[in-house]
Amino acid sequence: MAFGGSTSADTKPHTHNQTLVNDGGQLSETLTDMNGVTLFSLINAASTEVNPDHVVMDYSTTIGDYTTPTSATGSSAATPGVFTIMADTANDNPQAVNDIMGGVIAATWTLRYKVVFTNFTNTAAGQGVSFEMGMSDTSTLTGAAGIGSDAIMGTRAAHGASADNNPYLRQFETAGNDAVAGALVANPFSGTRYIQLQRKGTNDIERKEFSDSSYTTLLETLTINPTTGAATNLRYLITRIIYENVTDVNTVAIEEIEFYNNTLTPVTPTWEWDGSPTGWTTTNNGGVVTLTAGSGASLAVDNNLATFWQSASAANNWIYVDTGSEKDLSQMAIYPNAATTETQYKIQYSNDTVTWIDLRLINVSALTNAAYNYVRFNTVTARYVRIYGNSGPAYVMAINEIKVDETNEVATEHGHVEIDPTDATLPLDGVV
Repeated sequence: MAFGGSTSADTKPHTHNQTLVNDGGQLSETLTDMNGVTLFSLINAASTEVNPDHVVMDYSTTIGDYTTPTSATGSSAATPGVFTIMADTANDNPQAVNDIMGGVIAATWTLRYKVVFTNFTNTAAGQGVSFEMGMSDTSTLTGAAGIGSDAIMGTRAAHGASADNNPYLRQFETAGNDAVAGALVANPFSGTRYIQLQRKGTNDIERKEFSDSSYTTLLETLTINPTTGAATNLRYLITRIIYENVTDVNTVAIEEIEFYNNTLTPVTPTWEWDGSPTGWTTTNNGGVVTLTAGSGASLAVDNNLATFWQSASAANNWIYVDTGSEKDLSQMAIYPNAATTETQYKIQYSNDTVTWIDLRLINVSALTNAAYNYVRFNTVTARYVRIYGNSGPAYVMAINEIKVDETNEVATEHGHVEIDPTDATLPLDGVV
């Protein structure tokens, strides 16, 4: 009896796994009996069931053959509601706008957000750069002062006005009046701040800056007194970087955006960005505005390619999926996201989420972002499958979707080499 390539109705080409009992991976292809187990019993196509302990299952690149796991668990998750705004040339003013309430907001309100500055720079007198975030009556502010618009903005501005050209902490008022300067910071400035902008009355606006996410350690309080009248018809949350003759690169990341309408006692946000880009309008003007939707691990098994799980930057990030019960598994489909900085993955399985056994080693460069990648491994009976970051101390893993193949079709390719779980050079189908 011959193996792979046979046209007999009783046989089907298949792949052996040398590590499995009675599989015959190291035996002659013409042998008809292995320790009392006949080849016919292993490859009989007429059988209603295929023993996954004896063969490697078929390799499928059809996403319909894959099943969405019941749940997913990740080692960490990037904070939902993050976007990065960057300007890098003179008069380059990118902005992001969200009509958060869909209508005019109340007379009193509170806006909170976390802002991360990375080498925020203003290197010479006569230059000006400011980061601004707050409420406006229009979805487009024009010019550094926002002339012709009502706006209440909290800002960090580097105006080059001090003797050593260090940036001031300022506030942006209606029609661009920023009469009150705050504390100086080093230039370039890198750091994290938590900003609370409150409108307590018609002309009573307060900007507070905190060093912690609980908004308890106060660094500074500034009062904004509009000099051109009360700001009216406010409804747009607008964020921008304003450049005036600046050529340095300035990058600001905004996270944890919360808006409390008609209250000065922040408890439950009226509006909180969950990371979705929906509702945001960006104007790049040559700069960059990047919306990050990464969040919890459940987004990797929600059948929605527009969402994705993204880990925090850490060592050995991982995400595992739960198929609901022990199943015969032989391959998985991974839809990687370009936010990934990992360089190598281990594919592992477990039945208790405590002990993990390696199935494959994959270089991330072998995967294609924004597309399903089909990864075959030696057949196992398992409930959990994990993707484990094997790269180093500070990497990000981001995946839009993970699926597994639970079918029992016998492999159509024949060979006597198992899929080596330590060889990262193997193609995704495991065939050498």
